Amino acid sequence: MKKEFSNKIYFGYLVILCVAMFPLTCGYIMNGGIIREWLVRLEELSAATNAGALLFPSEGAILSGGGQLRAMNSNLWFLFPALLVRWTGKMVVGWECYMILMQIGTLFTAILMFHRLFEGKTSKYPAFFGVLLYMSCPYRIYLCYDLADMSQVAVWALLPLYIWAVLGIVRNHKMSQKNIVNLVIAALSLAGIGYANLLQMLVVAGFTLLVALCSGSIFLLLPFAVGSALTLPCLLRLYYYLFRGAYENLGIPVQSIMGSGYDVGEFFSVFVYREGHPGFGLGMMLCLLTGLWLMFVKGQRLLGDMPVSSPRRCCACFIVLAAVWLFMSLQYFPWEYVQRLGQWALKLVSLLETPGIFFGMAQIALCVPGAWAMERLEKTEDKGVFIGMAVLVITACLGVCVYQCNMLTYTRMPL
Repeated sequence: MKKEFSNKIYFGYLVILCVAMFPLTCGYIMNGGIIREWLVRLEELSAATNAGALLFPSEGAILSGGGQLRAMNSNLWFLFPALLVRWTGKMVVGWECYMILMQIGTLFTAILMFHRLFEGKTSKYPAFFGVLLYMSCPYRIYLCYDLADMSQVAVWALLPLYIWAVLGIVRNHKMSQKNIVNLVIAALSLAGIGYANLLQMLVVAGFTLLVALCSGSIFLLLPFAVGSALTLPCLLRLYYYLFRGAYENLGIPVQSIMGSGYDVGEFFSVFVYREGHPGFGLGMMLCLLTGLWLMFVKGQRLLGDMPVSSPRRCCACFIVLAAVWLFMSLQYFPWEYVQRLGQWALKLVSLLETPGIFFGMAQIALCVPGAWAMERLEKTEDKGVFIGMAVLVITACLGVCVYQCNMLTYTRMPL
């Protein structure tokens, strides 16, 4: 019976993976987003005419690809697809292999994270719903295929691994062998995020320090320090840009980002959304509404026994983080006042390009209470309600994901 249950879960993961890779079946690279910038970087790397461009793109590649706002991002994660392009002579092979590996890697790290979050539970359903919400997240699909930001695709694959390691560190307060593994993986994954997208690494590192202060776990300072040391080339590049006036010849735009922030109503968009502003998604909204129904109608304490060292902190922490990041993603957040702190702040905030990056972070955090609500619903006396809602959530998540991917294949021409 247990084996049959596990097989169903594994089959569900396979279906989720196939749906997330639907656009890769086209056999071509879709035009749109910032894919041209990535292709220019890949072309430069595959040619291998400039050894200095192995870590960072050259000035010519940045200008020709229009990637001024992403000039601080390294090429490290693009070395493998560049080798494939060099061996095969086909850009589409590098793109497809990179995206396949990223989708598989994201699924694997998401499974690790949610199984650690809900370890000790007899049911595997909460972890499954967490993976489902994460993999089918409209903002993640938007990054993968609509915006085609290959750097942020790597960030979304690494973030669950980083959270998995941080959870292990918070739960183990002793310098055990298991905790050493957690510390090493947290440092490496944080460094990997930094080499993919330095701005997101700074956001994650900043909130890691906040968690360390709130939880009293001094061990969290170690991966922060080691991860920062490993990303020193990226940090130095950013330092020279912010404080030494370097890279001015790139013409990196300095601008206000408030206008590209979210409006509150855009959080709840499902099928149609303004460019760059996908909403929560129907599946996520159903899970969160389920949690609210259990709290206010059934009177359940959803934060009662979360499986971490301090029972109520884990889910509550993700809810608080989601609320903060949602607020930071709004067009009403005073980013212009932050930019007035100095020339360095004006440049740094401009590199974010859009506050939507924080909406994506909030989506990651909301996957936890969404999955937790489904776990609580499973424990109710009426199993029919849980089965019905589970079918609705799975259908909503996969259905919206298929629609989002399908529309892209119809509206985007081959490059």
